[in-house]
Amino acid sequence: MKSLAKWLCAVCVAAVVWHGFHLRAQDGSAAKSGPAKAANRARTATAKGKPFPVKQLVGCLKSPAEETRLLGLSQLTDETFQNAAVTEAVLGFIERHGKDRTVAMSVVRAIQISGRVEHPEIATRLGALLATVEPQVAIIIADVLSSAKQPGAIESVVALAERPEFAKSYGLRRTVVEATARYTEPAAVDFLVSTVNSSDGQLKYETARHLTRITGQSFGGWGDKWQAWWQVNRSNPLPKPADGDTAGTPAQGNSGATVGVSPSIAGAKMPWPHKLPEFYGVPVYAKKVAFVIDKSRSMESSVEGVSRWDRATDELEKVIKALPNDAEFSLFAFDTSIVTWKVNLVPATDENKREAIYFARRLAPSGKTDCYDGLAAGLHADGNLEAVYFLSDGEPNSGPITDPLAIVEAITAQNAFQRTGIFTFGIDARGIHEEFLKQLSARNWGEYISVR
Repeated sequence: MKSLAKWLCAVCVAAVVWHGFHLRAQDGSAAKSGPAKAANRARTATAKGKPFPVKQLVGCLKSPAEETRLLGLSQLTDETFQNAAVTEAVLGFIERHGKDRTVAMSVVRAIQISGRVEHPEIATRLGALLATVEPQVAIIIADVLSSAKQPGAIESVVALAERPEFAKSYGLRRTVVEATARYTEPAAVDFLVSTVNSSDGQLKYETARHLTRITGQSFGGWGDKWQAWWQVNRSNPLPKPADGDTAGTPAQGNSGATVGVSPSIAGAKMPWPHKLPEFYGVPVYAKKVAFVIDKSRSMESSVEGVSRWDRATDELEKVIKALPNDAEFSLFAFDTSIVTWKVNLVPATDENKREAIYFARRLAPSGKTDCYDGLAAGLHADGNLEAVYFLSDGEPNSGPITDPLAIVEAITAQNAFQRTGIFTFGIDARGIHEEFLKQLSARNWGEYISVR
C-alpha cells in the first residue's frame, strides 16, 4: 500500500509540474465549476507542500480527470478519512465509477484505501456493491474486504457466486474461493466444501488446499469425503491457524498490485480421485493449461549426457499424452522470437496431442531468450486459462522487455483479473535468473520449481 501511495504521489506531482499548475480542458478549467476550482486549489496546495482541506479533497473526487482524482486520493490519510464528508465522497466515487466498463486506477486506489479503514458503514456499503459493480471491480472489493477480514463481509463475498459472471470467469471464481478462505469460520468451510465437490481442475486443487489449511484434514480432491467429514464435524471448533499461515492472502509487490501466494504444489502430493499428468514431477491439476518452453541456444547444454532441450521435449511428450480428454492446452516455444503451435487452447484429443508432440519434436534450440513475449503469448491463450507452465534456463536478453523486474510487473498487471497460476521451472537457475522466476510465480498465484 505504501509503495502504491508513493507511486501515485510521484505520478500526480509530475503531472502537476508538466502542466505548469494549470487545469486541463477536461478538468473544466474554462468553466468555473466547483470541482475545477477545488482541483486547482488542490494542485496549488500540493505544489506548496501544504495539506489538502477537506473541501478541496472532495472536489478532486468529483473531477472528470483521472489525474486530479489520483491527486486527491494520494492525500487521503486515516485521519482525514474519519471526516464524514470524506467517507461519503470516497464511497460515492466508488459507487459512481464502479460500473464503468474500464477500471480506472483511481477506483482501485479508492477501494484499497476504504478497505483498510475500520468503519462498519464502509464494509457494508462496499459489500453491497459486490452485486452490482463490474466483475473486475468486484474482484478488487472482495480482495480488500477479505484481506482486512471486515466483519460480515463473508456473506457478500460468497454471494458473488450467484452472479452470472461467476460461471464464465475463472478469475472471479478463484477470487471468491481465496477471499472466502481467509475467513476461518463455518460459513467459509460450507462454501469451500460445496465448491471442492462441484469444481474441477486448478480451482478444485486450490479449494482443497485451503480446506486442508483451515481444517487440518487432507482429503484432497475427494469432494464426497470432505462433505461427509464436515457433516459430522461442523459444530466442532476449527483448528487455530498457525502463525504466519496466510495462504492465499494478497500481498503487495513493488507496483502495489494484488499478487498471489505460492500454493506449494510441488510439495507433498495431494490425494486425488484419478491419476494426474506431471511435468518434471509436478502434478498438473489445471484443465486449461499453456506450456511455454525456452528453446534458446543454451538449451543445447547437457546434463549427464542428456541435453536440456531433449529432456524438455521428453517431459512435454509425457505430460501431453497424459492430459485428460476434457482438458484444453496449447504449446509455445521461445528464443529470439515466439514459435506458436496454437494461438488459443484446443481440446486434448488424441489427434491434437499427436500434432503437438510432433510440433515440439521438430523444434531445435537457437537464438536468445525472449521471456516476455513467450509469457504474454501463453497468458493470452484463453481468458479462463488456469495455469501456465513456464520453463527457462536463462535470463531474458531479447524481446520488447528484457529487465526481469519489468517483465514481472508487466505480466502481473496483465494477469491481475485473469488470475492464471504461473508455475516457473528454472533449469540450473542462479542469482538474478532464479529471483526473476521466483518473483514471477509468487506474484502470479504459482510456484517456482528448480530442475536440472
